[in-house]
Amino acid sequence: MTVSYTYSHAIDNASDRYGGSFVDTYNLKANRSNSNLDQRHILNVSYIYTLPKLSAYNRATRLILGGWRWSGITIVQTGKPFGIVNGYFYDNPGVASGDGTGSHVDIVPGVSTHHITGPIHQGAIQGPLLFNPAAYNDPTALTFGASGLNSLYGPHNTNFDMGVFKAILSRRPHHGRVRHRSIQRFQPHAIYWG
Repeated sequence: MTVSYTYSHAIDNASDRYGGSFVDTYNLKANRSNSNLDQRHILNVSYIYTLPKLSAYNRATRLILGGWRWSGITIVQTGKPFGIVNGYFYDNPGVASGDGTGSHVDIVPGVSTHHITGPIHQGAIQGPLLFNPAAYNDPTALTFGASGLNSLYGPHNTNFDMGVFKAILSRRPHHGRVRHRSIQRFQPHAIYWG
C-alpha cells in the first residue's frame, strides 16, 4: 500500500495564455487570485491485497476461490476554483476599453456564500447549488465588483479505480488470467449545464 498527500496553492493573474478573465485591464494586479489550476488537497491511496490461496481446501475450491488479488487506486481531491462575473452589463466600470469580461459581482455583507441545500430543480436552476445566490448583488455602478476572481470552489472529487485479478496456472505451458476492472467516480454535487 502506498499513500501520498499533497498540499498546494497556486496563485496567478492568468492561468493560461487564453485566459480572458481580466476585469480591469488597467490594473492587472487586481486580478491576482487563486489559479484555475489550484488543487489545495490531493490524497492518493494505492493498494494490492492478495487473498489467501486456501491450501487446506480441495482443488476445485482453491481454483475458484483462492489466489485472487484485489488492487486499486483511490484519489480524493478538493474542487477547483471559479468565480462569478457580471456578464450581462458589459461595461459596468465605465472604462469603455472593450477589453476584459465585464465586472465581478458584489458580496452582500453578513450573508454566507456557502451553498444552500434544497431541491435539485429550483425554477430555472438544475442541480444543487454550489453557492448561495442571495449572497451576491450586481456590482455598484462604475466599479469592478468586490467578489474577485475565483473566489468560490466547486465540489470535491472522489475517484475509485479497483480491479480483481486471478492468474490460473497449469502444468502445461499454457496459463490463463481472469480480470475485472471498475472505475467509479463519486461526487457530492453534479453540475448540469443547460
